[in-house]
Amino acid sequence: MAAAGLVAMLALAVPGRAAAEQSGVSVTPVPGDKYASTSGTHLELGVVNPGVPFDDRVRILNVGSNPTTIDVYPADAIPAFNGGFGFTAKGQPTHDVGSWIRMAATRLQLPGHSSTVVPFRLVVPPGAGGGEHVGGIVAEPVTAGSGGGVQTKTRFAMGVYLTVPGTPTTSPAPAPSGSPGGHTGPPPTTVTVTKLVLHPDGRSICPRVTYTNPTGAVIDPRARLTVDSPLGLGTRRVTVDRLGALLPGASATVTLPCIHGLPPGPDSVKLTLTSPQGTTTATQDVFVDGWPLFFALLFLLILLVLIGFELWRRHRARQRELEALRAVVGGQQP
Repeated sequence: MAAAGLVAMLALAVPGRAAAEQSGVSVTPVPGDKYASTSGTHLELGVVNPGVPFDDRVRILNVGSNPTTIDVYPADAIPAFNGGFGFTAKGQPTHDVGSWIRMAATRLQLPGHSSTVVPFRLVVPPGAGGGEHVGGIVAEPVTAGSGGGVQTKTRFAMGVYLTVPGTPTTSPAPAPSGSPGGHTGPPPTTVTVTKLVLHPDGRSICPRVTYTNPTGAVIDPRARLTVDSPLGLGTRRVTVDRLGALLPGASATVTLPCIHGLPPGPDSVKLTLTSPQGTTTATQDVFVDGWPLFFALLFLLILLVLIGFELWRRHRARQRELEALRAVVGGQQP
């Protein structure tokens, strides 16, 4: 799943009433919360110092029409099988952000189509590793099991980003199975771009980047894509402030915003991923199919060259005529 936004929804098949009586819940930042992301889907707390309590609130919503019992609990971010990360389940041990959060309420009774606000407190313990940490707050409806039919239960997780001052240390979150071991030499300091696919369509591209985090810290890089024409026909750029956080050992594939109106002809594409830990770049060449404009510009260039050559030829011919006339006049003088 894409890490950006940190919205994790898990469908679970459990015994219950008919599927027609489905219910669902959600957890989001409270509207107007200064720590809410631009998309309004997760919290970005910024720098949180160890030992200093941080208080905030989240909104829990019952989107169904029936009254629902909802469990609310904090969770650690864990690597997902398809890249990016998910969140620990209820009762699963937590060692990072999930263990730093205390909810004011852990079980709610909400009428249909209603919402409530639940305060929480986050305290980073002394000695916690520096760098970016990611966790979540999960809202999960409680299923009253009964015979017959299948009921779909939705677990909704809201991501919580924060940065702890200090030098990043190895994250306590588990790395995916099969991670290479026995590495010697200096450890990597930033993410690695493993694949860049441009998907050209006329004079537009919609790039997809696959990147991995071989470090021991959570990294959410800033992406900058630059498309430059070596023919001097212009430059296009797009910037993404948060490409999507990765836990140590995890990978993700993210589609960047499409870039339109690219310079026709051969172009050079450069992707730069920047984080506090370091910078990595990847370059690739692409030919932009803008033949009508390309040929029009080429024709104009050739026309200007021909006009310039003709003006220069006439100027040289005129100079030769004047030189010949001066020679004749000079020969006739006594």
